[in-house]
Order: sequence, then C-alpha cells, then structure tokens
Amino acid sequence: MLKITIDINSNLIDEFREKINENNYFYNLYKNNDGKNKWNIVCSAMDWLSVVSNGLPQIDLKNNDSIGINYLLSLNLMQYIVSIDILLESIKQLYRILYENNNYFLKNDKSIFKQDKISDEKYFKHIRAVFGTHQVNLNSIDGIKINDQERFYSSWSVSTIFDDDDEFKVNLYSNMPDKEDENFKINIQKINHFAKKRYNLLNDFMDRVDIIINEHISNKKVKIISQSDNNIEQLKILKKENKERIGKEHGYAYAINYIYRLLKVDVRDDKFRIIIEEYKNHLIDQIYKIKQHMQKMNFDYNLKKPQITDYETDKINSYFYKGNKYGKAYFEILIDQGILPSYLNDSEDLNEKELIYHSFIYNKSQKLTKSLKYSDLLDS
Repeated sequence: MLKITIDINSNLIDEFREKINENNYFYNLYKNNDGKNKWNIVCSAMDWLSVVSNGLPQIDLKNNDSIGINYLLSLNLMQYIVSIDILLESIKQLYRILYENNNYFLKNDKSIFKQDKISDEKYFKHIRAVFGTHQVNLNSIDGIKINDQERFYSSWSVSTIFDDDDEFKVNLYSNMPDKEDENFKINIQKINHFAKKRYNLLNDFMDRVDIIINEHISNKKVKIISQSDNNIEQLKILKKENKERIGKEHGYAYAINYIYRLLKVDVRDDKFRIIIEEYKNHLIDQIYKIKQHMQKMNFDYNLKKPQITDYETDKINSYFYKGNKYGKAYFEILIDQGILPSYLNDSEDLNEKELIYHSFIYNKSQKLTKSLKYSDLLDS
C-alpha cells in the first residue's frame, strides 16, 4: 500500500481568516451577538481547521506492505479519523454561526458512503467510533442500532493489503454467545472525499461573510445619525453610532474621544486663548466631517490634527497617554523656554497640556509650509 494522503488546500482556511479580518465589521457583529461571544467560536473553529488542514497530509498511513498488526499504523489511523471529525465539527460550527442554522445542508447527504438508512455524517461518526473513540463500546455493526441488548467490541485495526476497495478493517466482536465476528472495512479515499466536501464549504462561507457585511453596511447607511447643536452631545451620539457600526475600539473611536476630551477643557491662560479657540473650532469642523463619513459607512477619513513625526514629539505624545518621562522632559523644555504657559509645570491635567500643545503646533503649522520638527517649536 502506498502512503495515503489527502489533497486538501491548507491556504483556504488562511483565505477565510483574511476575509473575516479584512475589516472590523465581522468582529463587531459577532463579539457580542444575542448575548454570546460568537467571535470566539469562529476563532476556535478557524484555529482547528488550520491545524487539521496542515496536519492531515503529514499523518503516515503507510504499512510497508507488512502483514499483521502495526501498532503505530493503528494509532495513526485513529489520529487521522479523529482529525477529520474535528474538521467536520469546526465546519458545522462556522455554518451555525454564519447561517444561524444548526441543520447545515450536508447533514442528510448520502452521496459518498452510499448507505441506504443513514447519512454520510452518521456513518462517518460510526467509523470514528469503531476506529477512533468508542472501540470497546459499540452499539451496532454499521451505525444502525438493532438490538438494545447487543454490544460490539472492535479489534485493533489492520490494513487490507489484498483488498482493492478498502484499505483498513477491524473485527467486531459481539457480546452475544455463538455469534460470529464480523468485518468492518473503510475506504480512505471516500473518507478523504467526505472531509474535502465539507472543508471546501469555506468557499461558500467567504461569500456568506461578504453578504453579512454588505447587509450590515447597507442597513447602517439608511439609518440617519441624529444631529445635535451641542458639540459634546453630538460627540456622544457619534460614539454610540461608531460602536454599533464598527465597534467601540475601531473606526472613529479614537478621534471622537480625542475631540471630546479637548473640547471639555476650560483653558485658564488668556495669552493662548485665541490659538486654542482656533484649534477648538478646527476640531468642531472635524465633528461634522466624521459624521458625514460615518453616515456613509466610510471609516477611511483621518482626523486632521497637528502632526510632527520626529523623536522628541513622539515622546511628548507618549507622555500624554503613557506618562513617558522623556516626553515629559521635552514638554517641560517648551515651558522653560517660555513657549508654553509656565503654570503647566504645576498642572496635573494632561488633557489641558495636550490641548495647549496641539493648539500651538496647529497655529505654527498654519504659518509654515514645511513639515514641522521639534526644533521649529523652539524657534518660536
């Protein structure tokens, strides 16, 4: 017997994973769906499909043409069948989540094993029981229970090197006195076909993901975002809408929180009041733009805030959010140089510091046509 391998495209599960991760819509829709974290169910199914699709072809079912028991081969066969069962259950979970239906359309299919009385899925579960999980406690020969009193017990599995149709078999022993043992044989190529037919449903699942996301986008586009004349209230509305449309941590979540924090600051310094009001008015304009783009379910708009990309200013921004000690030192140099108000040395309000700092940068950037550096700030 030659080594039997399954021809399965391990890239398909990678493509499916990329599909649901190409934006944050899917995560947001299933992180809390009907009170359950269905995103975690999807992740578990994907993880095990990755394991199985990459691992199955490496399981060696070769018997080296020997006759008799091969203990390792028997264990390898068990691993092979159980792995396909994991594949089956993972696909069924994905189907249940994506189609909101437990009865996936292959449930009653009989096209592969061609058993008159039971489906391919039930017959495969019997194969799993015989060769992989319930060898010493079976209630039927072929998956169809006839006698409540009769039990069957499987022998070790052996390869059928002289059989052109089936590759492995076991003897099934009955608990009924004087009853002859019966053979139960399996064809690996049929089992492979069973597995691939279900694994390839990932192609349909990717189409289904597109439908789910497009329906979500279409539904949200027609839902009008409320308008408020109060900027703070408008930001609260946008925060709620952003959470429903793409998630509380994605989309415009950062921009909304940034504008909200800075507009709430009551500045104490009259010297900087003009440039601060100028920057606040700029942020208010951004609220309208964010609302426009969110209404269209477009989350590609970038908040127009002052940007400097050199080392010192990166550290300063890190000081506002993470307390970076080097950023604090660079920020205090601007205070010591008289560029920023001296009272900020005594302030514990990082929002106020950030507002004044960004207002100053915005005012400076409006006057210069080049990209700003920290050294440009010191030249003020």
